[in-house]
Amino acid sequence: MILPATYQSGLLLMIFALLCAGLWTSTFKAARPFRYELYYIDFSVGMVLCAVVSAYTLGSLQASELTFSDNFLVSNYHQMVYAFAAGILFNLGNVLMLAAISAGAIALCVPLTFGMALLVLSVWDFVGDMRVNPVLLFGGEAVVLVACVVIAAAYFRYRQAVAAAAKKTFSLDPRSKEGKRRGKAKNPLIPVILAIVAGVMLGFFPRVLDTARSGDSGIAPYGLTLLFSGGVLLSTLVYAPFVVAFPVSSTSIAIADYFRGGAKGHLLGILGGVLLCAGLLSSNIVVGTIAARLLGPVLVTAMAQAVPLVAILAGAIFWKEFKSGALSTLPLVWGGFFLYAVGVALVAFAPVIGISK
Repeated sequence: MILPATYQSGLLLMIFALLCAGLWTSTFKAARPFRYELYYIDFSVGMVLCAVVSAYTLGSLQASELTFSDNFLVSNYHQMVYAFAAGILFNLGNVLMLAAISAGAIALCVPLTFGMALLVLSVWDFVGDMRVNPVLLFGGEAVVLVACVVIAAAYFRYRQAVAAAAKKTFSLDPRSKEGKRRGKAKNPLIPVILAIVAGVMLGFFPRVLDTARSGDSGIAPYGLTLLFSGGVLLSTLVYAPFVVAFPVSSTSIAIADYFRGGAKGHLLGILGGVLLCAGLLSSNIVVGTIAARLLGPVLVTAMAQAVPLVAILAGAIFWKEFKSGALSTLPLVWGGFFLYAVGVALVAFAPVIGISK
């Protein structure tokens, strides 16, 4: 199997992973009005396709060395279960994050989800290793949470501006159908609550995945990603009926609507899954190899946790989220962006400075 062995190759893979993980949600944005409940089915298929193709190409090259299938023969079955379970756990948080995005915005929901996930992960890591510098770790997490609050404030401010502009522009008869429809505005708390719950779920899967790849009998990156993606696809078949039965939108939907979706929505869903799987695979390939040691824990951690920064850039610049002529919210968004970057940097330095003391 192909694995990085230099600083440059490891850095390129981590940059690629960062971009893929930060941009895949934009494929859902581009797929609208295709509903997220239906998009996610194609998304899960895309993840498995990418994992299978990668395993049987890059993961099977250099037959003189260990291939992904050879690794399965020597891996512990318990660790295979952990890899599969990590995919199921991840998928629960990820589908909730996409539900939040469908009701809110990428630049709001991604940082809020990852901020909560980082909080769970930070507590887990500190309990497991007290050598981590608690001031930097929890101080950085506090800055990240403040950044999330600032971005949430920008979102609420944006919603107020849109509502005020609509009220000023339109003077509708409340007895008319349009007036009744306009009166049923989406609750701005829905995406915030969904993103927080999604973050708590996503905070547990990284260490479950670490258990699957640890030790001499651990699973190698290509097989690890394949099992992980299998857990995503299988759990999607279980989650899909629930998200359809309890939609975030006020408009109901049925599984049969999936087959009436356009080609654009299906292709973008598959592309989203391919992007995220490619990002996860690139990160898995680096972690645990000589490339990760060459990059150092600070850079690896910082790039892994910087995904929301890419999402904020995509949402605020490309999709023009939070942009309102009635009330500017972009200064708050960029303030949250800066704070999030500072918080991630502090968290990344916490293990290194803590160990050196």
